Amino acid sequence: MANVILYDEAYSFLKHTDWDFTENQQDDISLIHPYPARFIESIPYKLITEIGLNKNERVFDPFCGSGTTLLEAQKLGFESIGVDLNPIACLISRVKTQKALSNIIAEGEALSSRALIRYQKEELSLPRIPNLNHWFKDDIQKAIFTLISEINVLPNKCMQDALRFCLSSIIVRVSNQESDTRYAAVEKKSNAADVYRNFENALKRLQSAQSHNKPNVFTKIMNRDILSVRHDEIGSNIGLLSLLAKDWITLLDTATVNRDGRIIFRFKSGVEIMG
Repeated sequence: MANVILYDEAYSFLKHTDWDFTENQQDDISLIHPYPARFIESIPYKLITEIGLNKNERVFDPFCGSGTTLLEAQKLGFESIGVDLNPIACLISRVKTQKALSNIIAEGEALSSRALIRYQKEELSLPRIPNLNHWFKDDIQKAIFTLISEINVLPNKCMQDALRFCLSSIIVRVSNQESDTRYAAVEKKSNAADVYRNFENALKRLQSAQSHNKPNVFTKIMNRDILSVRHDEIGSNIGLLSLLAKDWITLLDTATVNRDGRIIFRFKSGVEIMG
């Protein structure tokens, strides 16, 4: 960024930072669940710590993806709001930032046992989904269906999210999809037993990963189209606007500077954010 022209020396660190962050390590929850085009944690960490926020200000990420910025804000003690249209992205973000569940292994293993009994004893009626047989073997479809059915009736929404996360994290592994990045169907040796075993392994990994969460810091995640979000749903106390996704530029209407030198972003939906 040596050729970048800065109009405020407060941002001079932008020119002198090595943005490759070769020593960066992913957070533990990101290592459990794959998600495409995830950016590294060091970027929002550097921006938040260098730019700084007042105690009553929040970080806002209008395209929060899997919650990288939200998690770094939480670690640093700042409240945050994230919006994303992708329900899987919002699921990962919620689990990343929720309170650690001390009973997740016991609850999840009991649920897995109930699902296995259903698999062995019940005549299951699976939903009709296009190309389902192309991507999943019959026994694996049934195993996944029993786990989903059991998760859906849990009364605790945080536990639902955590167990859905664990199941979602193993889907590619037990499917016919070649890998997270190759969308070709191949023959695999996975069977129904692998579904339950991998699910229970994911429970253990998630319990360990969530132990680092700081849930006392307010984090709000909205599974919405940013164009449908109202100003009052975000609030005016935004200290840092994360615009690290290229998609935001197509939704921006204007960007102006007020008398205090702060930039006001106005989206096509009418939402205004002060950065």
